[in-house]
Amino acid sequence: MSASPMTLRAREHSMKRWRRAWKLKLIEDSNPDWRDLTDELNSLAVPALRSSVKTLQRARDTREGV
Repeated sequence: MSASPMTLRAREHSMKRWRRAWKLKLIEDSNPDWRDLTDELNSLAVPALRSSVKTLQRARDTREGV
C-alpha cells in the first residue's frame, strides 16, 4: 500500500522540525548499513510518474473532447 503524495508531504514537513539525532536514528533503524537507495527510489518513481502523466493526458483529452 502506498501513501498519498499529500500524506508523504505532511510527513516530510513534520520531520523537518525533528532534531538531527532523531533523523539519524530513523535512518539507522531502517538502513543500518547506510546503503545508497537512490537507484531503488528512482525505479519506483518512474512507473508512478508515467502513470501520473497518462492520467493527466486522459483528463486533458476528455476536457478537449478528443
